[in-house]
Amino acid sequence: PAFIPSGIWKPVTLVYNQDLYLEEVAVRTGLLDASAGLWGVQVEAKFHDLVKLRKHPDVSFAIRHLKDGSHLSNKTFAASFSTDLTLQLNVNVSGVELWFPKYLGEQSLYELYLQLCTLSQCFSSTREFGFRTVVLDQQQLHSSDKRQRKFEFVINDSPVFIKGANLVPLSVLERPSFDLTNLFDLVEKAGINTLRVWGGGVYQSDEFYREADRRGILIWQEFMFACSLYPADQSFLTNVREEVVEQARRINTHPSVILFSGNNENKQGLLENWYDTNDNRTMYKSEYLKLYDRTIRDSVSDLIDVPFLLSSPSNGEDRGW
Repeated sequence: PAFIPSGIWKPVTLVYNQDLYLEEVAVRTGLLDASAGLWGVQVEAKFHDLVKLRKHPDVSFAIRHLKDGSHLSNKTFAASFSTDLTLQLNVNVSGVELWFPKYLGEQSLYELYLQLCTLSQCFSSTREFGFRTVVLDQQQLHSSDKRQRKFEFVINDSPVFIKGANLVPLSVLERPSFDLTNLFDLVEKAGINTLRVWGGGVYQSDEFYREADRRGILIWQEFMFACSLYPADQSFLTNVREEVVEQARRINTHPSVILFSGNNENKQGLLENWYDTNDNRTMYKSEYLKLYDRTIRDSVSDLIDVPFLLSSPSNGEDRGW
């Protein structure tokens, strides 16, 4: 029998609150001054329903090392919200321990603790994250041929030889939880250091990415568009924008993630005429760029701190076709 991959397959929760509800917390890091070891930490917390919220509620903010408990930062201050009920915090820290991929160093992780108190109650959230730099080196190898370029990941200034595998959904019939310990044990036994979350599958759970962080397994993350032609009307693009923004904020927090890709093989499908599109290739190319370049890339570019490619496989483009 054929099983249609649609419908609700994860737990559904009804949340009722008269005061304030914390929807999501995202963390980004960036190296500000390499010589001084100075890093910036940007925290974005999105709230819902501020009916009874004081104008400037108190916010407690702390960053501690997960291994030894030492604090990088610990502050309390009055919060100021943007018009879309988002709280943005920026703090500079130094003396951090870097997160490295497996076999190259330690997987040093930190925990962000965020608490906001209103007149009637307090809300708190924690997020694990790490400090690392990721560069996709696409340097041109020969001045006479632009097609001959490197495609090399450099993490914390160290080139990484990728030994990867493609990760499809972990079960034929999806379910909310899996034995991730066994999965990552198998990855390590196989000598794999990178998993590609295939664009024809599902966005993995928070625990999946946390386990990758803890083990030093790198993640090539694709958005869920694969092997097909997709609409490019405004209604669909609005839906896509909401999806990719939510997932980028959630997934980018994890230091194991080294790249986001817009889709799986959809550019290749157009180039090789999988769907008999050559007769109107200009239109299909225009719609492809509208969806993956001007909608997905533009929606997430300010939310991620790793490279972005329009498609997998890729010719290593920086922008556009």
